[in-house]
Amino acid sequence: MMFDEMHEVVENVEANEEVATATEEVKAEEVVNAAAEVKAEDAKPTSFMEEALKSMVEIRVGKRLECTVVEIREDGVVVSCNQKKDGFISVEELGSDISTLNVGDTFKAELIENKSANKEFLFLSKKNVDEKLAAKAAKEQAEKEMLSGDFEVTISGVNKGGLVATKGDYSVFIPKSQVAIRRKDAEPLTEEQLQEYVGKTYTVRKLDDKESEQKKGRKRIVASIREVLFETRRKEAEARKKAREEKIANEKQERIDIFNANADRLQPNLIVPGKVKKFVSFGVFVDVYGFRALCPVGEVSWVRDTDPQKVFEINKEYEFLITKVNVEKYEVTLSYKTLQKKPSELAQEKYPIGTVVKGVVQSIVNFGAFVSLEPGVDGLIHKSNISYERVEDVNDVLTVGQEVEAKVIAYKQDGISLSIKDLLPNPNPQPKTERSEHSRPRPEKNVGEKKAKRNDDSYESQEEKENYEAFGGHEAASNPVFSSILGGLFGGNNDNGNENK
Repeated sequence: MMFDEMHEVVENVEANEEVATATEEVKAEEVVNAAAEVKAEDAKPTSFMEEALKSMVEIRVGKRLECTVVEIREDGVVVSCNQKKDGFISVEELGSDISTLNVGDTFKAELIENKSANKEFLFLSKKNVDEKLAAKAAKEQAEKEMLSGDFEVTISGVNKGGLVATKGDYSVFIPKSQVAIRRKDAEPLTEEQLQEYVGKTYTVRKLDDKESEQKKGRKRIVASIREVLFETRRKEAEARKKAREEKIANEKQERIDIFNANADRLQPNLIVPGKVKKFVSFGVFVDVYGFRALCPVGEVSWVRDTDPQKVFEINKEYEFLITKVNVEKYEVTLSYKTLQKKPSELAQEKYPIGTVVKGVVQSIVNFGAFVSLEPGVDGLIHKSNISYERVEDVNDVLTVGQEVEAKVIAYKQDGISLSIKDLLPNPNPQPKTERSEHSRPRPEKNVGEKKAKRNDDSYESQEEKENYEAFGGHEAASNPVFSSILGGLFGGNNDNGNENK
């Protein structure tokens, strides 16, 4: 029993100790908790103000938020934007087709004022952000282009050195020397002249500005109107050149097509109708079956240096002879004069042998004088046909510009043989030797033998005849070589058949 009592006393003591320990722990915990509560109470007002301020910043109108699409509706989309409330973007504020959006898409949107009764969502606008971003990008691009290329400015004033203007945040300066295209030796533009540019808009180009580059952050641009003008002129010249080349190429191809289509009708020696289209210094362009052919100035008339405009009329049709066709170059050459009578042929009709004519001495050569009867019609008075007396130097008897009267005595090749002597009285008449106007100047007897033996100016070879035919006239005869040839063509004969002594 004693044992039991002792054991009970021990248990009571231990229980009292545990209670005391627990009480101490509770008190200690209460102290800690109380201190924590005091600390929390002290900190609570500061935390509330921060949360309030934070909330005010987050919900102000215009705040840009990162949004993620969580739901797509017919009238708009619901987005999560890391706020206590989700956001809502109506179709009108999307700025893009709602069908292009998917759940999970992210983009930026701007908080806008909620004028509806629905307070469940924050009302946002994606359109506002897109427009602002686009405007910013455009401004940056414009500034980039401005700093690296051409841009427009309106001149606002004049200073001592040139013109001034503004472009966005930049001041623009245009030196006098860069205002206009002027000669190097020209005087600088005056202030009065510069004032004429004020208020007008010009395209300018940025120039290097070392002063602005050294002062980083300085928003100044040195520009030039002149450089842009030069570039514009160069581009216009290149455009004109390109257009001209294209036109030439098109015309050439058109010529080829027309030539090939009319190849059987554009053959040498064919007479074709042609409409005169254009006069040029070297001839006349003629439309033949739609193909542009050329009649050289030398093929217009038998009369040298004839002005084609005195022969043809624009858009009037004439007949031409095709003289040459260049298949490789697609060129057709025409002749008009070939189809016309030669001046000598007309002269034979107008001035038959025996006709007395008047003319003007055009040139004097060693064997005689050329006399112009009319434009394109020249006659030769051989020195043996000037007088009954022997003439050593024609210049002693005749002068250039002198009007003379002569008689047509013969036609040789394309030349007319004239005689002054035949109109003069013969100091030694010999009736036996008189010949008719149509008789030959020399007898036919032993002509070949006589020519073979002759070694003077009257010798006339076939080559000489061809040369005279090609180069006949007083101009060609001024050449010493042709002089000797033509002297033979119109060798001295008189009506009496006597040679001059």
